[in-house]
Amino acid sequence: MKAKLALGTAFALILAGCASTTPATTTKAAAAQASSKTFLCQNGIAPTLSYINDSQAQITIDNQTSTLTLAPAASGSRYVSETGIFNHGGEWHQKGDLAVFSYKNYHGIPAQTNCQAQ
Repeated sequence: MKAKLALGTAFALILAGCASTTPATTTKAAAAQASSKTFLCQNGIAPTLSYINDSQAQITIDNQTSTLTLAPAASGSRYVSETGIFNHGGEWHQKGDLAVFSYKNYHGIPAQTNCQAQ
């Protein structure tokens, strides 16, 4: 029994020695902050998405910029706004270089389009 305890303790110490005490300097969110991507959507619009911090992104369409807030998503990243996109709410759901943009147009009519990074 003492041998098993000693072996377990030794194993724990070895694993502890492998653990880094230095925090990671680059996270996925931090890397995304400095980037922006331009997309081309099926309906012809070409939004640019810029990550401004860990929980917000800006979408620019036709020289109009709106701030979106990170929201829960089953997969990928989802940003939403209650106002701001064409003066109405909207949602940007992105996974990799593909995105679905749901919004209300200038007249308040709901629309959705698929977009791909350029």
